[in-house]
Amino acid sequence: MLPALLIALQVSAAVAPAAAPRHASRDNLAEPAPHIAPFAGAREAQATRALKPPVLDGKDDDEAWRDAQIINAFRQFDPVEDGEPPLRTEGKVVYDDRYLYIFVRAFDPHPDSVRAFLSRRDTWTT
Repeated sequence: MLPALLIALQVSAAVAPAAAPRHASRDNLAEPAPHIAPFAGAREAQATRALKPPVLDGKDDDEAWRDAQIINAFRQFDPVEDGEPPLRTEGKVVYDDRYLYIFVRAFDPHPDSVRAFLSRRDTWTT
């Protein structure tokens, strides 16, 4: 069974919140909510603004993906927390005025052996 992957990304975009008060500063907007503890090993990734939405076809050959930052600093959760994953994974994040698009490429030499189990939400299934 493949190890589970965990990543915490802080996605930064140059878009002002629609309901931001006039007196709010950039520093106030960047602070996380007090009830959310940041993941100790969190890394930062930059989302890229897409001039034209990507075609949702499972390929990253669109103009939107071409200039997007490649995210590849993934860490594994199981069997070793914050361990080096045995298989490479890459992601890209782009956005437009309406949507956030996430592209993930998992380099698995045997994708036909990936199994999914039916389970309840927020539970660990083996």
